[in-house]
Amino acid sequence: MTLYHVTASKSQVNATKLNDRLQNQDGMVDAEMSKEQDDTPQPNEQELQALLQQSAATDTRAFDPDQSLRRVLSRAKQQTATRDLFSFFMSWIWLLFAGFGASMYSAGQRRHPPVKRRPGPRKNQATSADQ
Repeated sequence: MTLYHVTASKSQVNATKLNDRLQNQDGMVDAEMSKEQDDTPQPNEQELQALLQQSAATDTRAFDPDQSLRRVLSRAKQQTATRDLFSFFMSWIWLLFAGFGASMYSAGQRRHPPVKRRPGPRKNQATSADQ
C-alpha cells in the first residue's frame, strides 16, 4: 500500500472519531471542543493495519502502472495521428492556393504582357558615322 492510503485512512479514522464526539457532546463550549480535539488519542498501529486491510479490500481501483502507461501511449498515438492527418490536409489546401495563385499570375502575364521598349537610335553611332 502507498503512503497516500495510510494517510487517507488515518485522517478518516480521526474524522470519524471527531464526528462521533461532536454528536455526543452537543452542548460543549468552543474552547472545550478545541481542547478535546487536541487530546484525542492517536489510533494504534494494529487499528491502522486493520483499516488499511479493509480499505484495500474495498478499493477496486488499484493502481496498475502498465495499464496507465498503455493508456497514456494510446492517447498520445491518437493525438499524433490526428495532428498528422490534419497537417496533411492543410498542406494540400496550401498547395491548391499556391497552384491557383501561380495560375492566376501566369494568366495575367499572358493577357497583359509587359511593355517592351524599342531601342532608339544611339547618338554615339550616328555621330561616329558622320565623321
